[in-house]
Amino acid sequence: MKFNQICPKVLSIMQFNKKFNTKSIVHHKISYSYRIIVPQRGTLTFHADGQRYLCEPGNIIYIPAKKEYCTEFTTPHFTSLNIDFDMLNDRDPTTTNLKRYFVLINKEKKDEYLSTIVDFEDFPIFNECIVVSNFPNAIERAQKIYDIQKKSTAFTPIELNLHITELLIDIAKYLTSEKKTSHAIIAERVLEYIKAHTTEKLTAQMISSAFSYHPTSLNRIVREFYGYSLHQLIIREKINVAIQLLSENDMSVTDIAYHLSFYDSAHFSKTFYEIAGCLPSDIRKNHK
Repeated sequence: MKFNQICPKVLSIMQFNKKFNTKSIVHHKISYSYRIIVPQRGTLTFHADGQRYLCEPGNIIYIPAKKEYCTEFTTPHFTSLNIDFDMLNDRDPTTTNLKRYFVLINKEKKDEYLSTIVDFEDFPIFNECIVVSNFPNAIERAQKIYDIQKKSTAFTPIELNLHITELLIDIAKYLTSEKKTSHAIIAERVLEYIKAHTTEKLTAQMISSAFSYHPTSLNRIVREFYGYSLHQLIIREKINVAIQLLSENDMSVTDIAYHLSFYDSAHFSKTFYEIAGCLPSDIRKNHK
């Protein structure tokens, strides 16, 4: 199917608002419908297709129907807007009163609630889970869709479907732009470089020298495309690797700290808490 043949229909919009204790909460789920999650407050770690993403306000998480995924809430407070929709407007009307279009993995799944699954030929990226960082006006756009739903007028269904369609189109444009500026290319290469050297003692000065840029200029480019300073981007990528190591092997917190070139385990734990909202030991406990 071609992307221009979609006819999305919004099923439900809910604001997920939770307070947690210091221990992280992990949910293993499967989606009945297509879903977009826009964090508004706090962070979560999103696991899907063998990848892990640290998600925060301003990100967009896209989940196709019938996808298994995991959300790990690591901050004491977390709020998001969750939009559930069909990619095609062909659902049996008797099933549209469902309040939640996902189930926990260990619960019974009913295929009659499942969206029609679309296999995109021209935009295969929409066949998999996507996390879009720093999407322009992500929170404002999700909030507008939520506000439209609350008005509940005769035009609400049409307006909702129009806005979700526009959002999907803009996500596609954002991810598949054919013309990338030189700054966009540099920003991507810097991120790739950081990911390839997370075990080293990286500094903004070192990376700027590697790319033959003045630190101030490269920092401005990186902030433009990722919303973080070069130093912040380095730290966040190191913490993403740390989360994966804590989840997948038995390396001690101290060994991980030194492996990622932190000064010591105390510095690592402090930085980890500032980024992820929990201690490294909390991640380890939830994966034993």
